[in-house]
Formats: sequence, C-alpha cells, structure tokens
Amino acid sequence: SDNLWFNVDNRLVKASYDEGGRLHPLVDYDFGDIVDISITEDHRGGIWAGGSSGDIFFLEPGASEFSRINLFPGKHPRLTSIMILSNGSIVAAYQSQPIKLIEPELRVIKSIGDPSPDMSNVGNTCLYEDREHNLWIGTNGNGYYRYNTPVMLVTVLLMVIIVQLFQEKEVDVE
Repeated sequence: SDNLWFNVDNRLVKASYDEGGRLHPLVDYDFGDIVDISITEDHRGGIWAGGSSGDIFFLEPGASEFSRINLFPGKHPRLTSIMILSNGSIVAAYQSQPIKLIEPELRVIKSIGDPSPDMSNVGNTCLYEDREHNLWIGTNGNGYYRYNTPVMLVTVLLMVIIVQLFQEKEVDVE
C-alpha cells in the first residue's frame, strides 16, 4: 500500500494520499505517555514500534489495534533503533539493555551478543546490516560492535561515539 506512518505527539498516525495528492489521516494510535516512538514494517506488512517504555508494539496486517510485549519487566529503557534484517527478523536496540532479535511470525525474542563485552552496559545509538549480513551496532562512547549473524558472535572494533552507519552501494564505474 501507499500508506505513510508519522510519529506525532506520542501517537502513530497512518495516512494516505488521495487522487489529488493531499495527505489524509486514516488511523490514529495513541501511545499515552510513551515518547520517542520509532517504527518499522516487517516483510509481511506488520508494523512494529517502540519508544520510552521498554515494550515493543506490533500491529498485525489487517488488525485494528497494536499488541504489546514487555521486553524488560520492571524497566523502562528507551528504544534507540529498530530495523528489519534481510532474513526478516527484527532487531531492536534499547538504551543500556541487551539488543533484542525478534522473529516476527512466531514472536520468538532473544537477546543477542556475548556477555563479554557486556552489551547491557552499552548505550546503543544505531544499527546497520551490511552486504555480508553482519549487524553493526553503533554506541555512545563504547565504539561499534559487529554481530556476525551466522556464528552469533559480537566483536568490539573501536571505542568512540558512533551516531550513524551505512555502506556505500556497489557501483560499476567504467
């Protein structure tokens, strides 16, 4: 579909363009006191969101309400980054908490990374998956980490502040 999603004042608003090119809200989801909401869409069309509550919310295709999964009972860490990996899994980074890997269809959730280094003390800032399917995790002051998805190994590579990661496109220059 051609729907757009917006984070507006602790709400997620789903909108669509009409034939005249005007944007019209379709549905408005109020997340109450949850702020800093981030959102992504899985390969099946499910919508996943999180913010300052430590919860992950999901909206199944065709559903009218978000469901909630509490990832950190008794804690309220802020979601700093969420993305879909090439294998369809969702990876979610929360402030000073272990990174979560979510299998969207089965709702299987696991923490990723080796406890050495202790990823729970890392302020995660950004996520990126490269062409070799390594997950790169940028942090605030703890450098960046590479999570090798096939062998499930975390490697510390540099101890600095990382705010964004990307990989150049392969371009055939002649």
